Amino acid sequence: MILEVSANHDSFRPVRLTSGLNTILADRIENSSKRDTRNGLGKSTLIEIIHLGLGSRVKKGRGLAIPDLSDWTFNMKLLLDREEIKVSRSLTNHNRIEVAGLSDKWTDIPPFGLLGIRLFQQPEWTSFLGTALFYISTNDAPKYNPSFRILISYFIRHGHHAYGKPFSFFPQQPTWSMQLHVDLMLGLEWRHAVQWQNLKDRAKELNTLKGLVETGSIPGIGGTIGEL
Repeated sequence: MILEVSANHDSFRPVRLTSGLNTILADRIENSSKRDTRNGLGKSTLIEIIHLGLGSRVKKGRGLAIPDLSDWTFNMKLLLDREEIKVSRSLTNHNRIEVAGLSDKWTDIPPFGLLGIRLFQQPEWTSFLGTALFYISTNDAPKYNPSFRILISYFIRHGHHAYGKPFSFFPQQPTWSMQLHVDLMLGLEWRHAVQWQNLKDRAKELNTLKGLVETGSIPGIGGTIGEL
């Protein structure tokens, strides 16, 4: 559960959330005219900040990674298995994520550093969250592995395109990705989706090989059935 979102600049007012339904609104005042909309007031930015704290990749010049925010650090307080932790991530060194309040009951996490802070790299943090929130491991499947970032993006959807279809959150999302992650969220055996995709990959490889044989691209293999 997300408890609070804050930053290292006083101009950013902390957003505090409680259990149950929380609604973020942009207020209109008495002097607001029909030309004054609720756009551009930070609602979508708040979603980006939450994703930042949950390990999203930072792409230079996009989203929060702009020069005006280069010296900003965003913080997020989370309630994780009855532990209140604080996650801090700066836009200067966005691959490093500082986490305070995480006890030793968790496995495969960095040791305590200064002031009781554990220092995660971005892949380590998303791997930890995948285990802590969805009980998945990066070793669950050799190729088509469940992804924490994909799973969490179903719950925290960003952008108008994310709401077009219930089983996907971005255009051209691969079918196997939808099948695997939706199965996992519904408590179904998602490994069947992985096995099915592996069979489809194998069929594609065989069709490619068949085409190479038919065109004579593979020396020593070809001819009629009688010649074989």
